[in-house]
Amino acid sequence: METTAAVTDRFIELESSSIHSHAPGAAEHGHAGTAFTTWLDPEMAGAQARAIHGALVATYGANPAYDEGLERLEADLAALDAEFTAVFATAPGLLLLASHPVYQYFARRYDLRVESLLWEPGEDPSEEAWAEFARVVEKHPAKMMLWEGPPHPETARRLESLGIRVAVVEPCATAPETGDYLTVMRANVASLKAALTR
Repeated sequence: METTAAVTDRFIELESSSIHSHAPGAAEHGHAGTAFTTWLDPEMAGAQARAIHGALVATYGANPAYDEGLERLEADLAALDAEFTAVFATAPGLLLLASHPVYQYFARRYDLRVESLLWEPGEDPSEEAWAEFARVVEKHPAKMMLWEGPPHPETARRLESLGIRVAVVEPCATAPETGDYLTVMRANVASLKAALTR
């Protein structure tokens, strides 16, 4: 089912994208088109949850359990939104770097200015990539970088030596091995708090 039908007017269209692969020998692709990580904005995630609730009712009939589940989830999403808002409250328009272009809805929701690279967490970038990084930072002098997963230890050390803090903000594009979406998002809150207070 299409869970985003009610929020298509809030989609973020990506105008350009470089072609790359996520591992040696993997198929190359780009990220042009529509940004997909809508659930990184808790408000949009709530709209998607309401769409699922509507589909359940339409398919199986009214059920108090569906209503209660939606109510609990909406309360959890509102609390999550408040936590993220509090994290960034003292730094509106914060400049950030990102290892990958997946944070568009997150950035819009919390008034962040994010410049994305194409770095994989498990790989240490080439010297050519570091040179490009220096050019990006010259134009976009961020002091923190968001990562989809823990960066390569050498990459993390080098970033820290350059005065750039690391925060792991997992986009939760697939089901986590343990926990759920809320578990991952709460860990993201903690990671951001730790990075911003170092």
